[in-house]
Amino acid sequence: MTLPTGWVEAPAEPIFGGRERRRFHIQAAPEVFFLSEVRNEPLSNPAANAFQHTLYCEFHRLETSEIETLDDSLEALANSNAFTISEATTGYLNGRRALFVSGLWKQENSQAIAAILDLKGDGRFIQLLYFSAPKERFGEVEKDFRSILRSIEWSD
Repeated sequence: MTLPTGWVEAPAEPIFGGRERRRFHIQAAPEVFFLSEVRNEPLSNPAANAFQHTLYCEFHRLETSEIETLDDSLEALANSNAFTISEATTGYLNGRRALFVSGLWKQENSQAIAAILDLKGDGRFIQLLYFSAPKERFGEVEKDFRSILRSIEWSD
């Protein structure tokens, strides 16, 4: 992937809970960030089946009842006390199927967009691509997130 001008990678974070994380941010504004997280610990079979069903059926906007079946895949994004989902849809991200979730973190008053991908095709291993910015800055920096996503080239 290619970072827009003015973006930098944060220092490497230790692997925790079977996760590998890379964080990027605007150099002068670390509160505007992009995160790539790979979960190396598998989802349970029921959670993986729910994720696969949602991801691989016809592209659609998710209903609340479907979102509720994806708690393990969405993690904190599924916590309605902390995050308000404004939209959840399925679609393609550079040729790969993805679940897209956007919304607002209530306490932080920051907007977020996430793309959740099935790494191995079995629904058990997930990669999260996540962008967050303060609500008042989101509109001006969302183009950077879209640029980063467009630049991603998948490897086998």
